[in-house]
Amino acid sequence: MLSGDNGILQKATDAKTNTDKAQIVENAKIDILAQIAENKGENISKEQLKTILNKYFENITTLELPDDLSNSDIKLTANQTYGSYPNIALVDIYNGKLIISEQENTMVLASEKLLTNPLAETDSGKSPYVLYNGIVCRVLYDSTSPYGIEIISNDVIETNDTIETVLLGYGDTNPSVTSDTLDTQGITSAYGTIDDNTKKSAVSYNRAVTTLNEKAENYIIENDGIIKYARCVGSNPSHPEDIVSTEYAVNDEATNKYIKTRGCNNKFKVEDNNYEADLNQMQSLGIDVASSDYWLASRRIVLPGSQTAFCVRLVSSTGALSQYVLFKVDNTGMREPSNPGKGFRPVFHLESGIKIIDEENNDGSSSEKPYLLSK
Repeated sequence: MLSGDNGILQKATDAKTNTDKAQIVENAKIDILAQIAENKGENISKEQLKTILNKYFENITTLELPDDLSNSDIKLTANQTYGSYPNIALVDIYNGKLIISEQENTMVLASEKLLTNPLAETDSGKSPYVLYNGIVCRVLYDSTSPYGIEIISNDVIETNDTIETVLLGYGDTNPSVTSDTLDTQGITSAYGTIDDNTKKSAVSYNRAVTTLNEKAENYIIENDGIIKYARCVGSNPSHPEDIVSTEYAVNDEATNKYIKTRGCNNKFKVEDNNYEADLNQMQSLGIDVASSDYWLASRRIVLPGSQTAFCVRLVSSTGALSQYVLFKVDNTGMREPSNPGKGFRPVFHLESGIKIIDEENNDGSSSEKPYLLSK
């Protein structure tokens, strides 16, 4: 009897799956017919078909489509929103020929248009405007640079007219920044107990570059084939990953006992000047102005008298280079942790062979007419 029940349940499950798959196919077919009607019966282009398929299926941006789909054996997988069903035949959705759209005919290589020139008279001449994922950007480095083509947000990121801030210090929300990451073994009672806020601020300092670069990755459209990776401005453009791991020690005994640890990557990371490449380039191209303070993925250590201050660099809204102390210790053992929140500007590294749509309304001349990227 149990076996029979299971068989009935399986049949019901299979029936639902087939119904869901059929509905996905039907929805996509309706969208395709609507597009063909808009094209005045001229079939559909590869670009238009992929735009529609991308609503329902995974990994469409990297899908290679032949000119004629009548004999295609391409199988698609519904995206998570539509049940993640695999093995949906493309020919069941559309099995005709694909036309070359006017837009596809007017695409040129990004390397031919996304050029920088510090000596140009206009802002766009120095660094054209580019749109990516709804973010207006400027060209930071072109293909002649040692870094490849990179674009940077033209201002700090905003959502619904609210500036997005990234918290560092003890307010850092990165799951890797926890108070128990910092091993306090060896700290004697003569200097008191290190509180959780100080521990978290110390870990946030050590992990700041990674935290900020991971934030930048959140602005990439998944599997779009356009952006290779993203990083926070101020990180090393040659090696954005955080490879600094040199132990820092100070002469003062009390301070030293608070900052030398066995956890927290076994050492505190030294300051760096990685920010200089991006900041100098931004200033030369006239793209360093922002409406709010924003982080640079670069550390600084300041020794004002008997104190040791561990900082992350930033650019103020006036364009001045500065830094914010995440925590500091003086020779009495006093700790002063903080939880600053500052704006954020991602840098996007383009894949090779990316194209732009060369049209009058998007000629890269202003933030209202930015270049549009395409694979």
